[in-house]
Amino acid sequence: MSVGAALSALLTIQLLPDRVSLRVNQIAPADVLAPRYVQYLDEPATARLRAQAEARIPKQYANDLSAPVETEREVHRFFEAIRRTQQEGAADRRTRPASSLTDELGGVFSRQLRAEALVLPSDVLTRLERETLAIVSGVMSEPIRDDTDDISRARRQIGERVAALSLSHSQAYVVQEVASVSLRPNQIYEAKGTNDARRREADAVEPIYRVISRGDVIIRRNERVTPVHIERLNALGLRSPQIDLQTALSLTLICYGLVALVAFYLYHFQRPIFQAPSRLLLLAVIATLSLLVFRIGGTMLGLKLSGAQLGYLGMISATTAAMLAAVLLNPAVGIFLAALLAVLVGLLTRTTCASSSSRW
Repeated sequence: MSVGAALSALLTIQLLPDRVSLRVNQIAPADVLAPRYVQYLDEPATARLRAQAEARIPKQYANDLSAPVETEREVHRFFEAIRRTQQEGAADRRTRPASSLTDELGGVFSRQLRAEALVLPSDVLTRLERETLAIVSGVMSEPIRDDTDDISRARRQIGERVAALSLSHSQAYVVQEVASVSLRPNQIYEAKGTNDARRREADAVEPIYRVISRGDVIIRRNERVTPVHIERLNALGLRSPQIDLQTALSLTLICYGLVALVAFYLYHFQRPIFQAPSRLLLLAVIATLSLLVFRIGGTMLGLKLSGAQLGYLGMISATTAAMLAAVLLNPAVGIFLAALLAVLVGLLTRTTCASSSSRW
């Protein structure tokens, strides 16, 4: 059991990739390679596409069908109040009638406007009321949104239409002011409807996924680190590395399986060695030390060896162990141990290359 644990530790000690502590705008001191394949969600790109989709959806407005009616009613209210005040106060048109108009019209219409209208003859008021209704009806037929400058634009149109009429200065002033004050938006912005429509459009955008293959260069030496590099490092888990539990478990099971195979072989074919604890301990020490030498020479000394160089080092370690076993125990055990060590060295070479590909 202890031999299996020792071999498992040697195999899995490098499964945790080195932490890459790079920051944005920092210069990379060495190449950083992808230790594994990964597919990840490109959140910034997806967010940009969804923002573009939302921007394509215009604001949603609800038509206020009562707006034209209310506008015409306000026009009628003004002229009716002027005519009624003229009838009630014909003797004093500029004092008492003006104060009664303030109460009746609620101060919506200016004092100057009320004063100009009060001195106009009744037939002129009737004509001006008709012209005002025609102007506001034409202006209100176009969209007037409540959250834009549409109301200002509509009032400029009123001025242009009034200027086209054959009216005196005071008459034109009354028509333009009454129409402008009576005007109101006929389209009301719907925030909830707009947000819902934009959310549906954004949800319809397919997320963008990126693929990183094992061995891909994430960032090159002397290259300036960008947010894109950081995103790829995070996707690979190199900024907060975690051990690959599935691989570690698989390697552990392989180690214990090989130990069991050795025990089976010794029990059936090398019974004297199996029954001698000292000779079993010697065999275990030879196997463990050979792998430890390979691990120390390949990684722990800080040597950056290629895959071929690691293979040569593993072959030397396995061959040395096999020779020692053949000399100290017997040749058959040495040959059997060489075969098993070849398997373990191959696994060690693979895990070492995988982990060192992200080292910088």
